[in-house]
Amino acid sequence: MDTHGTTVYGRESGLPDRELVDILKDRDGNLWVRARNEGILERRTGQSRFEAPYPPIPGGALIGNPAIDVDGRILLPSPDGLLILGENGWQKIDRSAGLRGTVYTAFEDRQHSLWIGMAGRGVARWQGYREWESYSTASGLGSDTVYEILPRTDGSIWVATEGGLFRGERLRLGIQWKKIAALGSTPMHSLQMDPSGDLWVGTETRGVARLHVRTGSVEWFGEGQGLTGRAAYCLRFDREHRLWAATDVGLFMAKAPYENFSRITELPATRIWAVAEGTEGTLWAGGAEGLFEYTAGRWKKWPQSDGLSNQEVLSLGVGPNGTMWIGYRYGGGIDRIHPRPGGLTIEKGIQRPGSDGLVYFLDFDALGRLWAGTERGVDMWDGFRWTHYDMNDGLAWDDCNLNGFAAEADGTVWIGTSGGLSRFKPLPRQSPDAPPEVVFTKLVMGQTDVSGVRNPSFGTHGNSLIARYSALNAPRENEVVFRYRLEGATSSWTETIQRELQFAKLAPGTYRLEIEAQDADGAWSGNSAEFPFRILAPWYWSWWFVSVCALIPLSAVVGVLRLRMLGAQSRERELVRMVEEKTVDLRRANEDLFRLSTLDPLTGLANRRVFDQALDKECSRLRRTGIAVSLLILDADYFKALNDSAGHQRGDEYLVRLGAELMRIGRRRIDVTARFGGEEFALILPGAGAADAARIAEQVRAAIEDLELPHGASQVAPILTVSVGVATGTKESWSTPEELVGAADRALYTAKRAGRNRIAVARWEVLETVPADRTAVNPSEDK
Repeated sequence: MDTHGTTVYGRESGLPDRELVDILKDRDGNLWVRARNEGILERRTGQSRFEAPYPPIPGGALIGNPAIDVDGRILLPSPDGLLILGENGWQKIDRSAGLRGTVYTAFEDRQHSLWIGMAGRGVARWQGYREWESYSTASGLGSDTVYEILPRTDGSIWVATEGGLFRGERLRLGIQWKKIAALGSTPMHSLQMDPSGDLWVGTETRGVARLHVRTGSVEWFGEGQGLTGRAAYCLRFDREHRLWAATDVGLFMAKAPYENFSRITELPATRIWAVAEGTEGTLWAGGAEGLFEYTAGRWKKWPQSDGLSNQEVLSLGVGPNGTMWIGYRYGGGIDRIHPRPGGLTIEKGIQRPGSDGLVYFLDFDALGRLWAGTERGVDMWDGFRWTHYDMNDGLAWDDCNLNGFAAEADGTVWIGTSGGLSRFKPLPRQSPDAPPEVVFTKLVMGQTDVSGVRNPSFGTHGNSLIARYSALNAPRENEVVFRYRLEGATSSWTETIQRELQFAKLAPGTYRLEIEAQDADGAWSGNSAEFPFRILAPWYWSWWFVSVCALIPLSAVVGVLRLRMLGAQSRERELVRMVEEKTVDLRRANEDLFRLSTLDPLTGLANRRVFDQALDKECSRLRRTGIAVSLLILDADYFKALNDSAGHQRGDEYLVRLGAELMRIGRRRIDVTARFGGEEFALILPGAGAADAARIAEQVRAAIEDLELPHGASQVAPILTVSVGVATGTKESWSTPEELVGAADRALYTAKRAGRNRIAVARWEVLETVPADRTAVNPSEDK
């Protein structure tokens, strides 16, 4: 109906005789309305009537307030999730995506995070909305631990997980996962497709399998086919169609038709984790003993002594112009090498600051950007600067995995973590060249909100300032660093990551608060926020009061002003003293709490709680990566007799000396030295094999003996001695904390039964058949 140039839509246009509570227009110009107690209606562009939406809304029941995201998609709250209308129809975000509860409203912020308001559950934040998607066991995968990913041009995707191999089919509203039952639940590490279309799978415990995709049949390759390695960490085809397999016992190669493997005898029979082919055809392999180069039919070894940042090479990335990127295990970060005739030029430590631990993968996407997976998230190098992504941005989990990266031609990348599979397709930045601009979100002087007030003035009663601020146009605000200065009080800049400043007891004068921002580019924006203000002098400092006081004897004036100034200074000094005392008390309390919760009060070593946490972490890493961990448990011989004869004070003194020697020997940053019990101590040695652990154990025993601490009650020697039990955990033996502690403990008592002042190494084939009979040692002589 047209009334004086205004079009009125009512019942004849399909609208009900109800109050309309929401009206929205989507990106296609379609008009959406919600009538109270009548649901949602849509008027498509070019039509005159409002009708039920098409495609139909799943479930039908809607509540709350509809919304529009930045790209104009309609967002509809419902009792069991959030409905989003995309190009392929309605997508429901519910329990399968981690969203639980009744949704009432939604809002997308500048960082593309979607904020979802729910009934009785507060607000949920969908980080990386429209950029990040994550898949886990809740989405149909068999395990949250994801290794190599292989997207295919037909839209399917193969995923190697800790719980087997899965194939994903992309449907209209997501991915449907199907487990490849023929391969079972064996942990899978690597995936490669050969020229004939067969899929090759590197497993953790059964060698290599070939899956004939068309028929579904499986061939297994093991010792009978020349592949003696059980853990195939990495599979790669080179330009000559040779298949390379990096395993726990060296590097293997098979030629078409891929019926048998042969070991590369020029390389050591130790763990090889990565294989890559350079742009000029050079083959590179990285493992526990360094970097290996294969060119012109010959292998050459590049150990740490040749300039690498670490000995153990965990990942390789092929860069342009023949460059090679190298990631290390347990320190060293990332190096970039440039091959030259007869040698290498090495650029050391070019990783993002803070990413110098484990580097699980190095690979390039379709745009030539390098992606580095670490135990603290993913770093991306675009040729100029690093950008970091972690769980705060939408990554499924911060701890990435070996080979856990794949890139598609449209810029999409896939990342495998220990908490699920993530898909990331970054949205284009709206203003890539615009520096971050700082704005004040709240300004309070004293008790008065002065937001929006220009050049305010306040008396001494309002001489405190609270300023809140933000960088509104920053694409990723969690990476923004601010700096500020208060002209009139100081001229120097102070950096901070906080979004609020407080200034108290400002003296009379003219001030200007300036705040600038710095984003990931590393340059200060120059677009500062400024707030000029003035603190007025008190009335007794005004000109008329001074004129009146001039009539009073000069001595009285000087005396009064002096007393007031002294009082103000005294109060200021008292306030500073109180603040300093409270700060010292708080620091001491925090230090005491830290010592009580983590350290043994007598020896200063880690306590049993820290030991249990560290051993659990290293055993988890062992089960995931196959990296060995060794444990030493040592006991002071006839220590109870020492306490009985020389007194507990002498016994405590000996324990302190013993702990100091252990701390000196276990000096690696990753080693953990702990007090295990009364006179028992433990030493965790990550990455140490049985031979190294036995050598360190003998070093410990000899060092304690060299202290020559008198022990007249010992039946072994006139000095204090120790017995040491050693056990090494691998994937084949003692891979849990309980098993490893039990093996080391049994080895300790083997050493004690053999006469003490010696070490005993747990052997899997021996100790598993010998019962741990503690009664073999006389309880009265055990300590």
